[in-house]
Amino acid sequence: QAPLKKSTRKSAQKSEQKSEQKSEQKSEQKSEQKSEQKSEQKSEQESAQKSAQKSAQKSAQKSAQKSAQKSEQKSAQKSAQKWAQKSARKSAQKSAQKLAQKSA
Repeated sequence: QAPLKKSTRKSAQKSEQKSEQKSEQKSEQKSEQKSEQKSEQKSEQESAQKSAQKSAQKSAQKSAQKSAQKSEQKSAQKSAQKWAQKSARKSAQKSAQKLAQKSA
């Protein structure tokens, strides 16, 4: 009976070791999965942030371009109006001078 006890003890130890190894492997796999998920989440967040920044930059550029175009248009209109006023004044003066010469 003594050798039987030894063998049963050995088999019990082996099974314990196996179960311990299995649990260790499981925990390792779980931790690996968690780290993978974390890295995936990080990369997703980073890409989302990048795309958000790009869209914000684009919208800012567009608004800046629009405002620049508007200011350019306004200045062009102002200069055109000034020139038109000047030419109108000059033509009025010329016509007045001609009238004055005729009457004289």
